[in-house]
Amino acid sequence: MKLALYITLMLPLLSLQQPKPTLKQLRSLYRYSATDKDSSAKFLLLTTTVDSAATPILCCYKGVAQVIQARFTGSPFSKLKKFNTGKLMIENAIARDTLNVEMRLLRYNIQANAPAFLGYNGSLQKDEAFLKANCYKLDDAELKLMVNKAVAAPKSN
Repeated sequence: MKLALYITLMLPLLSLQQPKPTLKQLRSLYRYSATDKDSSAKFLLLTTTVDSAATPILCCYKGVAQVIQARFTGSPFSKLKKFNTGKLMIENAIARDTLNVEMRLLRYNIQANAPAFLGYNGSLQKDEAFLKANCYKLDDAELKLMVNKAVAAPKSN
């Protein structure tokens, strides 16, 4: 009992000492997390230090990690809860920085691959147009390639 109480009290303090993830780390795990359960778990774990006061891009990646984790969850109720929690994080992050190309790419990818019955596809065409119009502004060649691949790929909805 005392050990459980100690862990409960110390866990938040330990997470404060851990550094925030870098975009490079997040992008790397994001690439593989949709198809690999271990990468998905690592991706979610990496975002545990991100709180709502973090930069919008980090909050967006945390939401994406939640949505992807739903894919590897057994219970339909847990899947839906994780999906909706992640979706809300993504939308809140984008509301804080509507012109961020990377966040719009993340939402676009989630919406393009989400099952239609979830109804999370309302920004798909708008994001696709935004990505095509703003891809040239990206300095990061790897991110630019991710955008070009995403808008060129057929949608699964």
